[in-house]
Amino acid sequence: YISKLVRLCNRDPHYYSYTEVPLECIDDNNGGVHYNLVQSAYLGKAGFDLARDLNINTEDDVLYVIFVRGVNEPVRAQMSRQSALCVYSMKAVEQRFLDNVQLCAQGVSMCGLAHQQRPCISTHYSMSALLCNNEVNHPLDGSLPVHQKPAFTTDDSRLTAVASTTTHMYTVLFLGTEDGQLKKVVVETATSAYQYDTFRVESGWPILPSIDFDMSNQFLYLSKVRVHECIRHERCQQCLNARDPYCGWCSLENKCSTQEDCKSSHWLPYKDSKCTSLTKVVPDKIQITTAKF
Repeated sequence: YISKLVRLCNRDPHYYSYTEVPLECIDDNNGGVHYNLVQSAYLGKAGFDLARDLNINTEDDVLYVIFVRGVNEPVRAQMSRQSALCVYSMKAVEQRFLDNVQLCAQGVSMCGLAHQQRPCISTHYSMSALLCNNEVNHPLDGSLPVHQKPAFTTDDSRLTAVASTTTHMYTVLFLGTEDGQLKKVVVETATSAYQYDTFRVESGWPILPSIDFDMSNQFLYLSKVRVHECIRHERCQQCLNARDPYCGWCSLENKCSTQEDCKSSHWLPYKDSKCTSLTKVVPDKIQITTAKF
């Protein structure tokens, strides 16, 4: 199993510009460990130190990607606990797409997706035409990968989310885990980072991939909060008195719930409803079975 980036041009209804390239995060210094399954990505900027190492400006885009090492199975990839952060300059990513398009235009590689590959046809189109109006060699499954070594690895808890910001000359990343931790990491170079803090947001619940900052970049949005808490109302009158439009009393199941969570049709909304109670059952018992001897 491998992860890929896909490039498409705007206003390309025929997908002539569709190009794939493999996205690699391989720890060459640790026996060639291949972190092959992308979990989350964040497009951000680099602080001065990291930008200098990547040979880019601090205004240029950087792609921060969380990978997990997969354990291959016949049907689908199983994820290990081994996770890594890899850092890619978007200039390098865009150049790799260009390299693959040029290679195919020279007729020395294959085009088509993995299940229907065919030899590329040598062409003499301009580069702009090849990038966005490539009617000859499309779709293109590039063979030249975007390769990087990890800046940060961990195996104590699987990483699930990433967000980046900068302060002074530093690049700071916030990495969420599957067990509710938030790791704070400084990325010094493309292949070097250190964790300086960690705290638990909510035990047992994963940090979702969609974390992001507020407008001031001083606060990070992490939690998912349910829009209702019907279950905390234990009695019918308490449920209706709450006047929560999501909640009502599920009579036959004797619980406060949303209408969708009430299996019967006896669901009382808070408005214009009254709680009912059983005062007497007639008859108080009935015979279930009979037998002749």
